[in-house]
Amino acid sequence: MHSSVRPPSSPDGQNAHILLVEDNVAHRLSLAECLRSQQYIVYEASTTDEATLLLSSPLLDIHLVITDIWLPGLMSGWNFVEYVRYAFPALHMIIISGMDKNVAAADEHTVFFQKPYNFEDISLQISKMLHKRKEM
Repeated sequence: MHSSVRPPSSPDGQNAHILLVEDNVAHRLSLAECLRSQQYIVYEASTTDEATLLLSSPLLDIHLVITDIWLPGLMSGWNFVEYVRYAFPALHMIIISGMDKNVAAADEHTVFFQKPYNFEDISLQISKMLHKRKEM
């Protein structure tokens, strides 16, 4: 198994690798299409199990995670968020959910968007997060 503290590359926007975790097929496909139109490389997962495998792959270099919070899988969406925070502490994350914003726990690497969200707002946040990541 590879080290979870591997130093990932730091792309400046275009071609950044984004892991999109969303069990609602229509939402996932729509957001993935929008992200790809912005020149991001998008890996899609519909469960926390798929997301964990993709994130842990030594062949992929994920720069940002966008995840729903209510997900199927062996671990809950909340547990997945905690896993990412623990195993990849410098990885930025956007949580998207229909739940109340006050319930979502944000930190310096995590922001929350409530559904329905505006893609332009998410796109701007992605740019900010990737820029911050590059400065690290």
